Amino acid sequence: MTPRERLVTVRENSPKEEVLALLHKHRIEKVLVIDDDFALKGMITVKDFQKATEFPRACKTSAGAAGRGAVGTSATRSIALRHCARRA
Repeated sequence: MTPRERLVTVRENSPKEEVLALLHKHRIEKVLVIDDDFALKGMITVKDFQKATEFPRACKTSAGAAGRGAVGTSATRSIALRHCARRA
């Protein structure tokens, strides 16, 4: 398991430029989104930025998240990621 210090994370509401810079700097495809208590709130992927560019008029919530028909990771993976973030 990756130690907490080595996880690549951003705070909620981080600017798009900061997220893109981290993705590029670390050559990764996913960044974990955390709150002030280091609780996992979500994940941003390179594909999220690609989709936003390809489909700028897609249905989104008021927070900017994908609306109906959103595709994400499996429930098992989501639970595992939350569990890892808590244990770190």
